[in-house]
Amino acid sequence: MAELDHYTDKSKVYRYVDQDGGLHFYREPTGGQQLELSYDPRNPSRASARQSLYGQVMMALMAVVGLGMACGGLGVTGYQLFIALHG
Repeated sequence: MAELDHYTDKSKVYRYVDQDGGLHFYREPTGGQQLELSYDPRNPSRASARQSLYGQVMMALMAVVGLGMACGGLGVTGYQLFIALHG
């Protein structure tokens, strides 16, 4: 668990200690007083925050909507190209 250390203009800065006792910092724009982090034991300064289920669902929904829009755009473009070539 990382503890809130201080604020910057755009994010919160959390501090955490690795298994060897080294102090590290992690920036995250959202979160409370504590933040659950996972880090690489071989490179403890490389960490990532655990995302909530709501956050995961919203990211998946945005990916599906974006993919649908891209496929729709390609389909319409292909159709228009077909119409233009075959008159």
